[in-house]
Amino acid sequence: MLEETVLITLAEVQKVRYITQHYDADKFAQFAREVQRVYVLPLLGNSLYADLLDNYEESNYDELLEGTTYADGDETISFYGLKLYMIYMWLYLYSKEGGVFYTESGREEFDFQETKSIKTGLASEVLNNFKSNADRIAKQVIKYLDDHTDDFDKWEVSPRETKQLKDNSFTVFGKTFHRPEV
Repeated sequence: MLEETVLITLAEVQKVRYITQHYDADKFAQFAREVQRVYVLPLLGNSLYADLLDNYEESNYDELLEGTTYADGDETISFYGLKLYMIYMWLYLYSKEGGVFYTESGREEFDFQETKSIKTGLASEVLNNFKSNADRIAKQVIKYLDDHTDDFDKWEVSPRETKQLKDNSFTVFGKTFHRPEV
């Protein structure tokens, strides 16, 4: 199996949600690599993803990974970065597979074999929130890349993976994104 660079750290995840400092590093990396392969690769496409892994320390990837503020016509766009997308997807997988959820009332652990329906509802809500946050940031990533195509020559969406819709939106791997009118 290809050993990929892990683009996020536990410390970065801990800035978004509490995760113990003693969390197993191998387990963290396993979830992070899965996020990259299953979610980031389809979002960026093969060429840009491969280039990012090979050259992530180069300056043109700083803003893509970390986020930035930039002008789009008269509008100022706050872009939160690809790392925040990866963090929310990591939290989604971690919570989904680990049975650990962080709610407004604190840390909850669920045994899905013996969970009552109210706890299942709470667990689903937490999962949906992580996924919803990640989906919103994925749309920002696409807009940022579309707005900066000169900086990312490997950014492309394959016609077989994309379906153009009548309202100037498009679907990639079953997710619909809306492009602004030009």
